Amino acid sequence: MEQTKSNGFMTKFADFAAKFGNLLYLRTMRDAFATIMPLYILAGIAFLLNNTVFT
Repeated sequence: MEQTKSNGFMTKFADFAAKFGNLLYLRTMRDAFATIMPLYILAGIAFLLNNTVFT
């Protein structure tokens, strides 16, 4: 009984999350962050190198 109740909740939650995740604005924000993330990583590495190696 407990397993069925938990499984039912997870199914409903997964359906809600799928519908919510497919909204146009959220997909646009996700794609924008995924595009800019490598630049953030490179900037962080450059900052660390600048403050540690090139003091």
